[in-house]
Amino acid sequence: MGAWIFIPGSALDRLAFGGIVRGFINPPLFISGEGSREMPWKLGSMAAHAKPDKRQAPVIVSLGDDLEGFFQTSPPAPIDLAVMFSNFYRLGAKKAATAVVLAWEAPDPIGLVALDQALGKFDSLVMAAPLSRAVVSSPLPASFRRASLPLTDIVGDTNNLPVVNRLPLPGVILGGENSIAGFSFLESEPATSSPPLLARWQDRVVFAFPLLIVLQRSNLPLDGMEIHLGKYIKLGPTGPIVPLDESGRLDMPVKSLAAYKE
Repeated sequence: MGAWIFIPGSALDRLAFGGIVRGFINPPLFISGEGSREMPWKLGSMAAHAKPDKRQAPVIVSLGDDLEGFFQTSPPAPIDLAVMFSNFYRLGAKKAATAVVLAWEAPDPIGLVALDQALGKFDSLVMAAPLSRAVVSSPLPASFRRASLPLTDIVGDTNNLPVVNRLPLPGVILGGENSIAGFSFLESEPATSSPPLLARWQDRVVFAFPLLIVLQRSNLPLDGMEIHLGKYIKLGPTGPIVPLDESGRLDMPVKSLAAYKE
């Protein structure tokens, strides 16, 4: 009688429920509910064999070597990219992301103004830039800060995360108030089959460029992520779940996905 009255819905009941289901499903597990008749325990887990739908893939414009000399220069100059982004917006794109690192040694000032105006038209813009580590730290750029979280929001030992504190390329264009930025790669980290998704810049955590694209496409807020180092990143209450190791790297093999249409 005592167990029937006091156990259901208690922490012991939740612990027993979680322990039993671990014998059938691999973690990460997400248990919700209160264990009552009105709100019973509910179990969520990752789909082991989920396949991505190619029809839901983003539209990607890939720039090649420009053998025909269509652009002004190779690689494309700021004015070339300004024309491309203007055409994207004219064709109906309200969100955009560029994996191209927008940095040039001696850019044309007029082209830079045109590029800045073209980028400013989008409702949402995700930029990319490499990050590195130096003896003297630089201020965190505004676009990276808008796409960062305080260390206190991360569950786990953040000392295991890669440390960054500067952009290795001078004059990188990261957009205006409508933009956020993620790192394309970390110069201090070796290239492995498990790409890094998080890095530590002083008291903030910055994120990889692909992760920010998923948030942008899913209309998920950055501060809605649930991050457990060594376990997973949950991108919002109904968002995707990404396995994560202790150092902030993707903890699953990366599979290539063929284009739905060329």
